[in-house]
Amino acid sequence: ALGFGVTVYAQVGLSSQAEADLKAFEALTQSWPEVRECHMLAGETDFLLRIVAVDWDNYQRFLTSKLTAAPNVSHVKSALAIRTCKNDPGVPIAVE
Repeated sequence: ALGFGVTVYAQVGLSSQAEADLKAFEALTQSWPEVRECHMLAGETDFLLRIVAVDWDNYQRFLTSKLTAAPNVSHVKSALAIRTCKNDPGVPIAVE
């Protein structure tokens, strides 16, 4: 309804996982309005981002001008969301 028709989940790998570098990347994501969620992960991927864009071309511009150009970013793997079948915010609370 607001014109953001594309949601992308980006798996971001950093060159360095030193605490200062992790915090610097987290701070940088705070300045990007396209990034709606940022999660630090354990494993091969350092961060998982949920990014919204008007269209695929708009996401590609964000990817090349901001995300892959950011300091310490070594690789980005993008996955385009086709549709959402469940989106329950919060935590499950059993009602008995």
